[in-house]
Amino acid sequence: MKLLMQYVKQNLSLIVVFICIFVLQMVCYRLYQIPMNCIVYVDVLSLLILLFFGMIRFFRMKKTYEQLTKINDADIASVVEYPSFVTKIEEEQYRIIQMLIASQRKQMSLSSEQHQQMMDYYTVWVHQIKTPIASMKLQLQNEDTPFSHSIERDLFRIEQYVDMVLTYLRLDSTSTDYVFKEYDIDTIMKKVIRRLSAEFIAKKLTLDFQPLHMRVVTDEKWISFVFEQVLTNAIKYTNTGSISIYGVDDGICIEDTGMGIKQEDLPRIFENGYTGYNGRENQRATGIGLYLCKRTCDALNHKISVQSVVDQGTCVKIEFLQNCKK
Repeated sequence: MKLLMQYVKQNLSLIVVFICIFVLQMVCYRLYQIPMNCIVYVDVLSLLILLFFGMIRFFRMKKTYEQLTKINDADIASVVEYPSFVTKIEEEQYRIIQMLIASQRKQMSLSSEQHQQMMDYYTVWVHQIKTPIASMKLQLQNEDTPFSHSIERDLFRIEQYVDMVLTYLRLDSTSTDYVFKEYDIDTIMKKVIRRLSAEFIAKKLTLDFQPLHMRVVTDEKWISFVFEQVLTNAIKYTNTGSISIYGVDDGICIEDTGMGIKQEDLPRIFENGYTGYNGRENQRATGIGLYLCKRTCDALNHKISVQSVVDQGTCVKIEFLQNCKK
């Protein structure tokens, strides 16, 4: 029925022309006082002829539509045979469509292959770059100078950026390494805080961590990445004051007393590459961290949201929804 309506719509102009001719013919017949039975006979015969050829055209169009669908769904390697009723013009249309589909599939295959090669390269690069980072960290373990501590913090940031690259690659991977179990959020958060302890000390920030006593079905590695990214941002944009971690409803809040985020930037902070006013002003933002946090939380069936006031601070809330037990 849908195809029939499309056919009528496509040939609407011809139908209108036929109606006009039919009306004009009726007027002429009446003017010349031709008997009504002759008029009816000629008009009915004309209508039947029109319907006959209209049906033929409709079934040809239907066959053409079905053939085009076969061409679109078929393996391009096996050439679809043209129906015997097609005209030379329609045959040329089939040939062009086949060429376009073949070209499109070739481009998609090439693009997919290049994308996979790029993914493989960066995955290998990430694992290779971790080796010299680990080696430099080992060499600095016996050093206890302000310079060595500064180098250690820089190495830690490099390691974070490397982990971000790996996370970015794995998010769109067809195979993931999620391990969903019930975890104690306090244990995970304490590990993250220990990793960032040097950053807290360097900026002389106070940490107020209130135990959450919360168990959540999640993936430890991926939720640790989210916590670390949020805390790293809090440290980065807080020059003086404190950072607080506390439970709320079925989630956790990480709140700082930093420079805050402008209200016009808040709706876009989870967009890929968006840095906002503070990120551009301080030239320290990549616009990737919160985007990856949002994507990760979506994959873990968690919810992340942000509230912020300029020059007062930012509060990032991560809700665990139905996965939370207290």
